[in-house]
Amino acid sequence: MNDENGRIIVDGNFIMDSVWSHKDRLIAGTLEVKGDFTQKRSAYSSSSSYTNFRAIGTHKVVLSGTGDQVVSFASPLTTGSCFSVLELSNTSGTITFNSRAAVTGEINPQPGINLLQTENLYPAGTAEIIGGNWAWDLGISENWTLQHDLTVDCDLYLNSGNLYTNGFNLNITGTTHYLGGIIVI
Repeated sequence: MNDENGRIIVDGNFIMDSVWSHKDRLIAGTLEVKGDFTQKRSAYSSSSSYTNFRAIGTHKVVLSGTGDQVVSFASPLTTGSCFSVLELSNTSGTITFNSRAAVTGEINPQPGINLLQTENLYPAGTAEIIGGNWAWDLGISENWTLQHDLTVDCDLYLNSGNLYTNGFNLNITGTTHYLGGIIVI
C-alpha cells in the first residue's frame, strides 16, 4: 500500500502470515479491519516474515468492528512488525491487545471505545497519542519521546525502553510500574 488515497476494507479477520518482508511497502493508505488483526510468523516462515507487517509513513490501520476484536503480533517491534497510524473506532465491542503492539506514528482513540490489555499497546519513537489524554493502562516497551503534554488516567508500565518527557508534562493518575524502563525528565 503506497497510495495515500488507497483503501482496503476487511469485513472479517485480517491475518498476515507472509514469508516475505513488507518493509517499505506499507507506507500510505488505509487498512480498515472489522474483525481480529493478527500478524503471524509460522514455523516454516523465513526470517523476512519478521517484518511482514511493518507499516511506516502515513499508513493507517482502523479497527472499526461492531463486535469484539483481538489484536496480536508475533514479532511486535518497531524494527519488526508494527502499526504506523492506529485509529481505534470500535464503539460496539471491545478491542483486546493479546500481545505487545508497537505504534510509531500516532494512536487515535475515538470516543466511546472499550479497550482491554492496553499495557500491551505501546507508542514508540516519536509516536503521538491524539488528544493528549489516554484513559487506559499504557505500556512502554521501547524508547518513546513525548511530543506534547500527556495524561494517563490509569497505570503506566515501563516494561523496557525509556520514556523521555522532552520538556512536556506527564501526568499519571494511576501507579507507575518500573519493570525495566525509566522516565527521563
